[in-house]
Amino acid sequence: MGKSPTKSSWLKSYVNKFELQDANLKVTTTTVGDRGERTYDRTRVIGKEQKSQDREGRPVYDQREVRGKYTLFSKL
Repeated sequence: MGKSPTKSSWLKSYVNKFELQDANLKVTTTTVGDRGERTYDRTRVIGKEQKSQDREGRPVYDQREVRGKYTLFSKL
C-alpha cells in the first residue's frame, strides 16, 4: 500500500486500503493535502449494483465482482 502522487493543487497524496469480508468490500481512503490528513470509509456489496451521483448530479452505476483472486470494479 504505497502513496499515490496527484496533479491536484491541494491534494498531495492518497492511499486506498481494501478489505474484503464475505460479500462486503470496505475501501478506506486517506488523503493528505493543504488542510492535513483526512480518512473516510465506504463499503460496497460484491455482486450488487449500486447507484450514486457524480459532482454534476448525474447518476453513476457501479458494480464489483470477484473473479478468482481479483476484485473487478465496473462503472456502468
